[in-house]
Amino acid sequence: FHVTGVQTCALPICDIAQSVSRGIRKEFLQQQERLVMRSKQMAKKLQSGRSRAWRHKWVFALVEADFALTAWWLGASPQTFHLYYTVQMAVVMCAKVFDYRITEQHYFLLDFCFFANACTLAWLWIAPTSGYLFNAVESFCGVLALSVPLFRNACVPHDFARISNAYVHYPQVLLVLSMLWSCANGDQSAQCVGIAAGIRESWSI
Repeated sequence: FHVTGVQTCALPICDIAQSVSRGIRKEFLQQQERLVMRSKQMAKKLQSGRSRAWRHKWVFALVEADFALTAWWLGASPQTFHLYYTVQMAVVMCAKVFDYRITEQHYFLLDFCFFANACTLAWLWIAPTSGYLFNAVESFCGVLALSVPLFRNACVPHDFARISNAYVHYPQVLLVLSMLWSCANGDQSAQCVGIAAGIRESWSI
């Protein structure tokens, strides 16, 4: 009914509406509390010694499998190793972005090693015939290789943080070496055109 032009509701209807609203609010708050409690329980489980041991085991298994596959691929088909390197870097970089975002250390993504690998991927897939870009990519090998001992990128296969730091350094060197070997043995890929152009550009070397 209307009183002085303002629409109101009958008391029973208002009581029902308020009761439903309180019920919905109470249920929402209870769901929030349950979600917070489950999150705390999950965090506690992840921080437990048993959970850490399980993570170390599967990280170790993946790393050892990668070492074996890398060695096999380099020997069996060095001219296609860039395909494996691309997948490898995509996985490693995505994992590092996620890890640094969770630990609020994302400014480490501005480190030179990420830039070097990004440039290497750009040469492989965006401008493979660029001699200048290849010379830049090849020049990164020395810095990345020296960074492994200088920054103590120890090979600890069960420790994700340490092994992932090593992964953003040495695979790029293996990639460049595999491309040089392949092109020296008669491969005619676009990357070999870039390597030949880079050798001719003495000023950029």
